Amino acid sequence: MSEILKNTKLYLLGIMLLGVTSGAALNLVLFTIPYHLSEAGHGTGTIGAIFLTGLPYCLKPIWAPFIDRYSVPFLCKRFGQRRGWALLIQLCLSSSISLLLFISPSGDIRITAFIVIIISFFAAIQDIILDAYRIERPKTPKELSIATTFNAVGLRIGMLVSSAGALFISDILGWYFVYLGAFLISLAGPVIIYFLNEPIVKSRHTTTHLISLRQYFATLRDSIRMLKASKPQWPLIMLMILLYKVSDSVPMSMSAPFFLNLSFTSYEIALISKGYGLLVMIFGCTIGGLLLSRIGIERGFLICGIIQLLSPLAFMFLSMAQHDLLVFLVTTTIQNFASGLAGTALYIYISSLCNSEFVATQFSMISSFNSLARIFLSSSAGLLATHIAWTEFFILTTILSSCFVLVYWLVNRD
Repeated sequence: MSEILKNTKLYLLGIMLLGVTSGAALNLVLFTIPYHLSEAGHGTGTIGAIFLTGLPYCLKPIWAPFIDRYSVPFLCKRFGQRRGWALLIQLCLSSSISLLLFISPSGDIRITAFIVIIISFFAAIQDIILDAYRIERPKTPKELSIATTFNAVGLRIGMLVSSAGALFISDILGWYFVYLGAFLISLAGPVIIYFLNEPIVKSRHTTTHLISLRQYFATLRDSIRMLKASKPQWPLIMLMILLYKVSDSVPMSMSAPFFLNLSFTSYEIALISKGYGLLVMIFGCTIGGLLLSRIGIERGFLICGIIQLLSPLAFMFLSMAQHDLLVFLVTTTIQNFASGLAGTALYIYISSLCNSEFVATQFSMISSFNSLARIFLSSSAGLLATHIAWTEFFILTTILSSCFVLVYWLVNRD
């Protein structure tokens, strides 16, 4: 028993640290490098184009079938399907990040963009592998909830390190040491994977030969078929996920123009919304995971989603209070706590839907829909916000998102 407990603690610590490496790589692409370029004087057009280098994160379903069906010679035989792939990709990711140490990222923007695309590609594939590992290792829904919570907390810590930490280091030591730090963090990945055990899976049909197009599309087809077999209401589930995201994605996407419109300063936004807010979000992640591990995934998912409805309501009250630092602090607390709470619940719920040998493909398809839903909601919110007042905007957001409760009932009524 003591040996099992020791292995479980090692696994949870490892899965959290792997979350740190994923979060650091994600923010390196989506925040740190764009911020560096902006500070160096590059225009908004260039910055906007650099954000396109994050596209591989939205294309995970394209790469995922290879992760499920192809075994890397020697590595997968020696370390297992998930760990073998992870070691290969993490070494490639570290190598690509190291290229930033030999150039001036703010110099030749074309070289920088090329390197960032490579980093984004390997970071996205790393996430596919680590998500599959995280889902396959637990044996019960409770274990899945706990493992996902540790991973989500690690992800937020990694994002904090590569945003606030990166800015702090750049001010003191310069940008070279920021990228050196990112490289050193990435090196932790292969070390962590080496000391973790491979998930035990009953059957895994893989090949050391490059898979054909027929095998590739067969993997996609079988993944969808197995999802439909286990969850016949999958169209309603996708709608539920979309509505569930409304009360989180819309306030978050509109927070910057909303706060500036209320005349909050950049310092106030950075300190309260970004610094303090991210710490509250990490706390929310922890509470969300613990809640689902105690009361079950389905019930916890519903409760966290209902609590998340407080987020747009808090923004509504802030729009009425105008420039009030106390209300701003309360709104930030509610919004970030609810986001961490419900975000982890959604993460766990999506993970629980994946239950076949094609876990990497299944999770990447659902999570990519989740990402595209966030992009769609954010862009739509921007258009709507130009036509109505902030108070009415957040009331409509709350009403629309609350419809997920009805869809939840339709999904679970049997």
